[in-house]
Amino acid sequence: MKNIQTYIKLLKANKNLVLTGAPGTGKTFLAKEIAKAMDAEVEFVQFHPSYDYTDFVEGLRPIKKDNILCFERTDGVFKLFCKKALSASMLFSLAYKELVRELKVRDIDSLDTELRKTYVNENDHIVFRNTDGRNANSQKHYVSEKKLRELYLKISENIQHFEDETKITKDKCKELNGGREVDTTAPLILKELFKRSRKGLLRLSKSSKYVFIIDEINRGELSKIFGELFYAIDPGYRGEKGKVKTQYQNLIDNDDVFVDGFFVPENVYILATMNDIDRSVESMDFALRRRFAWKEIKPEDRMEMLSEKLDHDTCVKAIRVMNALNKDISKTRGLGSAYQIGPAYFLKLDKELYNGDFTALWDMHIEILLKEYLRGYSNADAKVEELKNVYFNSLNGKTVDVAD
Repeated sequence: MKNIQTYIKLLKANKNLVLTGAPGTGKTFLAKEIAKAMDAEVEFVQFHPSYDYTDFVEGLRPIKKDNILCFERTDGVFKLFCKKALSASMLFSLAYKELVRELKVRDIDSLDTELRKTYVNENDHIVFRNTDGRNANSQKHYVSEKKLRELYLKISENIQHFEDETKITKDKCKELNGGREVDTTAPLILKELFKRSRKGLLRLSKSSKYVFIIDEINRGELSKIFGELFYAIDPGYRGEKGKVKTQYQNLIDNDDVFVDGFFVPENVYILATMNDIDRSVESMDFALRRRFAWKEIKPEDRMEMLSEKLDHDTCVKAIRVMNALNKDISKTRGLGSAYQIGPAYFLKLDKELYNGDFTALWDMHIEILLKEYLRGYSNADAKVEELKNVYFNSLNGKTVDVAD
């Protein structure tokens, strides 16, 4: 698709991007094509007036348990998507930090006996200690987090079935380490880390990019939907540095990857669409606006939509009619370029619908849209009639200008 890389660069550079423009410019289709070209995992939602925080982030949902109706905290669609996007490296980091915390408590039930008696937490690091009765201080040494991470990633790529985590041995670690010796204590720690991040690893996809598409973003009450995520979605605060406590933080399970706070992973991109002339545009406040980059999609930017769907003769006529009509819409007082008509309307001229019948397209779609645009104008009927003349005269190769 023409200029698709331009949109991809914008999205990658800004993390959050809104495609805005006149109706019918194919913004939703373009958003999906951008994600496809990025070879990304995609989630699609459409905002509307009843959409809220519980749908998007998390909330209490009714469940039936033992024939009793009760409520439980449930992740929303965006939070679930962010969990999918966590990389193996990030999962390692979260699991490692959790293990370091728990090693502060020597008799914690979640640690198996061997792990509990072999390791301690010292200055927020995992330390191996001697257990044979000799001076522990002379025998202890640090387990390298960096080396563990490297081995963890190599093993995660090689394990076919996660039951194989029980077979993480010194020899296996040595093999994956290019034949070099590995700390004899590493396998035990690795086994524990795999166990803690198993759920996340099972959700990993081959894609390293995750694009969350929000269609018609301005139709929702955005402050209500995003809540405290206004901070976390900021491009400058992606990752753990942008961690926030959500409204239901006290109900999150200890084995949840966001138990210490929610954050948006670095590899999550938010791509939204919005019609400029939608009456609810003003509902998007400046706090949210500044966290997004904005790209206007003009009708002329999307001409390939017509050439891909229509036969050559119909396509040539559609482009001529659309350009003439939009030129005069732009000059009409009270309207302007935001009210131009996009090529998606002219796709209805394909063989499956109107089969090149421009009169049917005018009667069933274009005229109705223009009447809505001009509703409330004192001379609305006359303006629509003038635009009708432009439409049909341009179809026949003639030019008629509309009065301002």
